[in-house]
Amino acid sequence: MLSHQKTLITFPSPLNQKTFVKLLTVLLLFVTIISPAHAATDYSQLVAIPSPVNGGMTSTTATYMKGVLGVPGALTTDCSAVTNANLKKLMVTDNVGLFRVTGLKPAVSTLKRIFAAVKRDKPEVYNQLGTAGMLCVRKVRGGADFSNHSWGTAIDLKMNGKLDAVGDGKTQLGLKELEPYFRAEKFYWGAGFGGAREDSMHFEASKQLMESWKAGGQLNP
Repeated sequence: MLSHQKTLITFPSPLNQKTFVKLLTVLLLFVTIISPAHAATDYSQLVAIPSPVNGGMTSTTATYMKGVLGVPGALTTDCSAVTNANLKKLMVTDNVGLFRVTGLKPAVSTLKRIFAAVKRDKPEVYNQLGTAGMLCVRKVRGGADFSNHSWGTAIDLKMNGKLDAVGDGKTQLGLKELEPYFRAEKFYWGAGFGGAREDSMHFEASKQLMESWKAGGQLNP
C-alpha cells in the first residue's frame, strides 16, 4: 500500500520584520504608480461647452476699445507693435505663474490672481496650462477691425501644449475648469461668441470690467 505521509514544505529562513516592511513599502509604491486611479488627467481632452456662459457679461467691440484706449497701432494681419504713446505706458511684461505675458497693466494683475487661485485649487489643471499669447496688434481673424489682443486685454490659453480649435462647438476640459475663475474676475469667455466664431481658448476683459477699470483710474497713462 502507498504511504500517506504528509510532506512539509520548509523555507530556507523566515523574513525578518525589517526586510518584510521594506518589501511591503516597495510593493505599495509600485501599486500606487501603476494604479489607473492615480493616472494624470489630460485636460486638453474635448468636452461640451456648458450653457449658459459669461453670467450676463458682454464682450467689448473694437469701436468701444478705441474710444477708451485709442487706436493701438497699425491694422495689420499679423502682430505688429503698439505705436500709441499713451497705451504704451499702460503695457507691462510680467510673470503670471507658469509663463510671462505682455499686456495692459490691470489685465496682467488680474491674471496673476486668477492663476494663483487655480494653482491653489486645481494644481493638476495649473500644471498643464500654456499660452498662445496676449498682446498682439492685429485684425481680428476673419474680421475688418482690431482684435482685443491689440490692447493687451485678451489672452489665448492652451492645455497640455494643445490649442482648442475655433468654431468646433467644443472646449478643452481644462478651459472649462478655468472658466469660473475668469468669470469671477469679470473676464469674458470666447466660447460665448458661438457658431463659427466660438473661441473657447480666448478670455478677454469684459465691457463691465473695462468700465470698472476706467472708473477707478486704472486706464490713465
